[in-house]
Amino acid sequence: MGKIKVKLLGKEYILKGENEDIVRSAVSEVEEQVKSFMEKYKDESLQTIFTLAAINISEKLKLCEMKCKVDSDYLIEEVKKITLYLIENTNN
Repeated sequence: MGKIKVKLLGKEYILKGENEDIVRSAVSEVEEQVKSFMEKYKDESLQTIFTLAAINISEKLKLCEMKCKVDSDYLIEEVKKITLYLIENTNN
């Protein structure tokens, strides 16, 4: 696990991560979300802005997890069908 120096809203942080590209992409996503909320909610505190960004990012993650589960379940069912077909058609 390597150390990665990143900037978020002009402040430097040293983070640990296994994949530098993924860490940098995550920081970029956080910064994009925070800046977007800062523009929308100019009177809100930075804590509120980061909270909204965290919830928004978490929601995206949950949607991706749900889609992954649906896709995985579909693939498992298809593999079962193929397996059954092969068993039925190779034992003649």
